[in-house]
Amino acid sequence: MNAVIFAHGIGGRSDLPVPLWMALYGAGAAVVVSFAVLGAFCRNPKLEDTGAGRPLPLGLQRLVEAPATTAILRVAGLLAALAVLLVAALGPAPATSNFAPTWVYVWFWVGLVPASLLLGPVWKALNPLRALSWIEARMTGVKEEPERSLPAWLGYWPAAGGLAAFVWLELVYQDAAKPVTVLIFLLLYGLVQLIGASYFGMQWYERCDGFEVYSTLVGRLCPFGRRDDGGSWCATRSGVLPGSSLGPASSPWLPCCSARLGSTA
Repeated sequence: MNAVIFAHGIGGRSDLPVPLWMALYGAGAAVVVSFAVLGAFCRNPKLEDTGAGRPLPLGLQRLVEAPATTAILRVAGLLAALAVLLVAALGPAPATSNFAPTWVYVWFWVGLVPASLLLGPVWKALNPLRALSWIEARMTGVKEEPERSLPAWLGYWPAAGGLAAFVWLELVYQDAAKPVTVLIFLLLYGLVQLIGASYFGMQWYERCDGFEVYSTLVGRLCPFGRRDDGGSWCATRSGVLPGSSLGPASSPWLPCCSARLGSTA
């Protein structure tokens, strides 16, 4: 007997293996217990040890900073995005026969967390939109970093809005599993991001691309990073290097590669 397993945007809420009331109570209990444990046992900062960090081997540091590494990561991200768009547009209509929804909702969305935990904000290094912006700047001769600053009042609201739209699409929208839905969302999301980056430069992605901001936030727990003084890349037991933030000052190791393609990282 064959069974079909639904997860993350593929399938409906009625596909839960337990009654809905049990799932809701279980989710609520998990949140309450998590915050209770954090409040009881995590009263002091654990991720700001300014003395932590052991330098990584020099050869590894050179590999990370090599222009070839940057190019490979950018090309890989761009090819993967192109493949998903082509399959969503030209592949079979059923979600069970088209890998685009599965790749977006499961492999990308779920895998972004462990990848960022292990490698830092990995999406900053793979982001195909950054690659497109870099290509556009090279072809048009326009400055990669226009002399415009993002308004302070904007904060991270565009990133939050983009993530909220994606989560709503994944969990609420009835036809989220259809490849055409995935295609339309990706094209619209990418268009908005490219327009913003064309006006504000690569700084737009750091604060307004929801997936990059999310990956960067999770990447603060990465065990690898660069010292704030711009020195060596280190491994740290605390999980984050001194002064790590969503800004460009101390991005973990993979995002440094994006700097060579015109980012402000």
